Amino acid sequence: MKKILGLSVLLLFCATAVLAMGETPRPRVQTGDKDLDKALVEVEKRAGTPDGAKAVRLEIAERYRIKEGDIDFLRKRGYTLGEVYYCGLLARYSGRGIREIAALRGQGVGWGQMAMRVGAKPADLNKLRVRIRKETGVKMQKMEKERIRVTPVPAPRVKPAPAGKRR
Repeated sequence: MKKILGLSVLLLFCATAVLAMGETPRPRVQTGDKDLDKALVEVEKRAGTPDGAKAVRLEIAERYRIKEGDIDFLRKRGYTLGEVYYCGLLARYSGRGIREIAALRGQGVGWGQMAMRVGAKPADLNKLRVRIRKETGVKMQKMEKERIRVTPVPAPRVKPAPAGKRR
């Protein structure tokens, strides 16, 4: 009886693990706009590696005009980069500072209520996100090309000493 119970628990655990692997991650921020939610999932995926997190931080700072200090402030408060991205989007839409938007969240206001308080609809936020991405996309590509051009040149090769003159 104990073996059957143990085996059934093991099978249940394995089945749950297999099903969980096929599931796409859901963002912590549920906006109500399918495309915006997908974009936030992509932000979270990209931020999963150290280089990706650095690129997402740069993107947030560039696209939403947010200082690195503000991003660090929110990260220390437990915000994910996806949430910082969404806060930046709300701040840019409303013309308010990102810390003011984060203060609303700190008061227990939900993400949907925050958007309503700044007068935004999820579809409007997604349109703004797409427009900003197009505007800054060219600039980000130029920055990437500059970064590639500035890569260090390999050190010159040293010729080996002739075979007869070794020490």
